[in-house]
Amino acid sequence: MMKRLTCSALVLLLASFAACSVVQEKEKERADITAALQKYLGERSGLNLSAMDWNIKELNVDRDNASVQVTFTAKQGGASMVMEYEMKRNGGVWTVLKSGPRGSIGMPAHPGAGTEAAPTMPPAGTGTGTGALPSGHPPLTPEPKAPAKTPPPPKKSS
Repeated sequence: MMKRLTCSALVLLLASFAACSVVQEKEKERADITAALQKYLGERSGLNLSAMDWNIKELNVDRDNASVQVTFTAKQGGASMVMEYEMKRNGGVWTVLKSGPRGSIGMPAHPGAGTEAAPTMPPAGTGTGTGALPSGHPPLTPEPKAPAKTPPPPKKSS
């Protein structure tokens, strides 16, 4: 009886260590991905990270590939935006492969389940085959406008 109890306790102890190891590995993976995203975002010109907060909304890891949804919110309040990032781990280092607004990578964000997908735009040059624009459409190359006439400068009185 004592032997059985000791073996059960040992198995339970090993299982808890294994579970802790898995949790620690996932936390390390998330921290590594967060650090890689921070580096990637910091290298983007025109992106003022000090004016916004960002956090990982969703993270899906499949071995050395990850898809990440990040929510950006202005620190002064206002609207938020969700971006998607596809990442790959090479030699233990995560890098961003693709990025775009939610729905632009992989499956679209809309429509919901049970509805038909929105129609896509045909490739340029397809359709009626005439190359003509729809009626009422402005020309693609606007006609050059005559330079604006400026009034002559006022004459100085002597």
